[in-house]
Amino acid sequence: MAVKVNDWSGAVGSAVFAESGLAVRVAAGERSETVVRTPARYAGFSPAGVTPTPLPGEHNEELLGGR
Repeated sequence: MAVKVNDWSGAVGSAVFAESGLAVRVAAGERSETVVRTPARYAGFSPAGVTPTPLPGEHNEELLGGR
């Protein structure tokens, strides 16, 4: 038996992926990106990721305490 192996864009762009609601578009200012959420659903659960991933060094001041 053989099956097609998708690359990232093929998997995220598939009908099954869309029907499952796994891709979520998050934005902050002019930046936006597609993130993949967990397929598990829990009562009262809200996703932790609601903004794009930070840019390299974006939170250095906050994390290093102004060193």
